[in-house]
Amino acid sequence: MLVRSAGKGWFHKAGNGWFAVRPLAASHGTVRALAALCLTRLIYLGIMASVNSQSLEPATKPPKECSMPTPSRTSLDAIVNAGLLILESNGPAGLTMHAVAKSVGVKSPSLYKHVADRDALLTLVADAAARDLVAHLPPARQDHTAEDLHSNLAQLATSLREWAHRRPEAFRLAFAGRGSEETLAAAAEPILATTRALAGNEHALNAARLVTAWAMGFISMELAGAFRLGGNVEEAFEFGLERLSVALDVQSHDAVEASSTREAGMMQR
Repeated sequence: MLVRSAGKGWFHKAGNGWFAVRPLAASHGTVRALAALCLTRLIYLGIMASVNSQSLEPATKPPKECSMPTPSRTSLDAIVNAGLLILESNGPAGLTMHAVAKSVGVKSPSLYKHVADRDALLTLVADAAARDLVAHLPPARQDHTAEDLHSNLAQLATSLREWAHRRPEAFRLAFAGRGSEETLAAAAEPILATTRALAGNEHALNAARLVTAWAMGFISMELAGAFRLGGNVEEAFEFGLERLSVALDVQSHDAVEASSTREAGMMQR
């Protein structure tokens, strides 16, 4: 119980006695000391909270998840097949990296992951065209009779002509020297096998070049509509094949020469 006495201040009763109560006068120094104490306490609490949070983290951080590379949305085979289709529909000028990329459903920069540049693209498409031609040609026959060899040469030229009419742009590109040496060598083997049997090993390459150049020229003119003097183009093609086949048949020539020599010898007797 507090009682204020006039002129004497406040008194507090405790038990049977009264005790004077004196108010505490806080100086400026006391206030600063209290503020410093509170700030020190807050800093201490902050440090302890930081230490406790670090102690709760695992000793080693979990490894980051390895991101798998994005799978390619196209393939080299798809690119080459698209190139063949574009070649036939738009010609070699339309066979661009952008056109092929659009056809296979990717952006142009993605195409360079598979093909270095347009020249490489043309080489790949030319190789594919040459392989398609070889698949269309009849297999080389093993028998070496004159009649069979003439027939085989005619079949090769006729098959080439049919393929060229079906795929004219592929035909032009395949014979434009764009393909790789390995593919061109494989494409030349069927005609070389036939001319080797007809003209002999010594003249096989020259004979193959002669037949190829004649067939290439005839078919190119036919595709271009250059035969405009009338007549039957089919008969002209067969006539040329027959003349070439007979001219290259060294075996028949040797047999004729041997027969003529024998006849001349007999007449001299």
